[in-house]
Parts: sequence; structure tokens; C-alpha cells
Amino acid sequence: MNISEATKTIQLILFDRYGTFLTLKEVGVIRKTEGKKWGGKVYLESKVLSEPIFIGIIEIDEDKKLTGIFTKHEIISKIVEVHNQPQDYEEDPFADLFSEEEEKEEMDPGEIREELDELVKKADEESLQKSRSLYPLLLNHTDNKGPILHEMGLLEIALKNNDLALEYLEAAAIEYANVAQVELIFKIADRVESLI
Repeated sequence: MNISEATKTIQLILFDRYGTFLTLKEVGVIRKTEGKKWGGKVYLESKVLSEPIFIGIIEIDEDKKLTGIFTKHEIISKIVEVHNQPQDYEEDPFADLFSEEEEKEEMDPGEIREELDELVKKADEESLQKSRSLYPLLLNHTDNKGPILHEMGLLEIALKNNDLALEYLEAAAIEYANVAQVELIFKIADRVESLI
């Protein structure tokens, strides 16, 4: 597994568990006694602090299996701790966590978009499944998440995952509401009504 595959896997796990609430910013190799693992540093964007809040690490092994993640209680504790004592807050206590081997490789959003467009055009089951792991990566590269979440919802409809589709469409509607895109909210409402 290379860093691109690790990033896609970790991002998909993060999105499935926490939606757009948390952000994956760095992925790299972690050397442990039990062997090579991949880790992803996860943050929460804060409107109060100038820097994002470091939440924790997600770890997966070479078989793409989750081996370590923080709990919801730990997320809440971290937020409370930071907002109670912002002057003592360290952005990332694991700054030197990753080994130098394959440490950093930024995935270009343009390349992700091109790959996604090609996969969606094919419209076969395998291509649509691959596109599922790519869409969450785009969420890190845009301030307007509504269109991406909308597409993710439509993809899940195509894959007949209606429950997950409803979650994505609801999240998209919230994003659209934040920027007053009323027409798009109505489109989502019609789609949700047809699903229900």
C-alpha cells in the first residue's frame, strides 16, 4: 500500500464515522514493533482559535484494517480542554510521529477530480465503488462542501445505499443552507422525498 491508498482508506473511515465534522490533514508511515502501519493526523477546525485543534491519530495496517482510533468521548474531552486552556494548547503533540519514508505526498484536487469524473462516466459497479473512496478527499480541498456531499449522496443512490445517501444529502442541504443556495436545497428535498 502506498500513501495515496492509505490516505483514501483513512479518509473513508473518518468520513463514515464522523462525516465532515473532522478533517484529515497528514498521512504517513508509522514504525512500530509489530510492523509498518499508516497513520493519519485528524483535526477539528475552530472558529475561536487561530489554529485547528489536533484531535488524534487514526492507524491502519498494510491490509487497510483499522488498528487505532480515538473515541467520541476523547474528541469532546480534547475540545473542552483546548477551550478551557487555549494559551497552553499545542497544535500537534505528535509532530514527529511519521517516519521519513513516504512521509508526505499531497494529493492534487484537480487529479482527484479527473479520476472521479472518469470513474463516474464508466458507471459500472467497480468504478462507482472506487469513486466512493475518492470523494471524501475532495472535502479537504474546498470551503463549499455542499456540491461534493450532494454528489456523494447521488453516488450512494446509484449504489442502492439509500440510508447513507440520505445522510449525505442532509449534510449537503445544511451546507447549501449556510450559503443560501435555496434552489439546490429544493432539489435535495425532492430527491429525499423520492427516496423515502
